Amino acid sequence: MKTFAPGKKRVFSVTNGNIEGSAHLTATGGANAHEWQYTNDVVNFSGRIPASTTTAAAIDIMGLQSGTKYAFFHKPIVPGAATDWEGPLYIKVI
Repeated sequence: MKTFAPGKKRVFSVTNGNIEGSAHLTATGGANAHEWQYTNDVVNFSGRIPASTTTAAAIDIMGLQSGTKYAFFHKPIVPGAATDWEGPLYIKVI
């Protein structure tokens, strides 16, 4: 008899990037690809902007407005599995 084993919880983090107006996002490895989104609507999360899908578990998002608070989201792409969006995580971009 097979028993159900819950899937590994995937997590991600966000920090200010090395360049003004940028953010660095990092996810746990193990997924085939990663989708990323962000918005400066930190209440309703409307107008989410997709960033480039990556095969690496990290991305730098450039061109953000310094001094603005953003919400970031991550979705791991795993073959044969339905995954949900993770987040939001917030930072005030410097």
